[in-house]
Amino acid sequence: MNVSFKTAMLLAVNRHLIQWRKVLEHLQLGRIFRNLSSEREERREEKQSWSLSSMSFTSIPATSLQA
Repeated sequence: MNVSFKTAMLLAVNRHLIQWRKVLEHLQLGRIFRNLSSEREERREEKQSWSLSSMSFTSIPATSLQA
């Protein structure tokens, strides 16, 4: 198969760009996954802090009476 230098270079560049696109897609998916997991973690922390504050809310009057 007789391929010109120009065609060979275009094919090589195309292959290189496809590989980089796959790498970037992988990194972006990783970033999306990290964002989702950090949002899930933040929501979990909010729920925990809310439950802790609601638990401490019942003890606030007792401590304020002593003060």
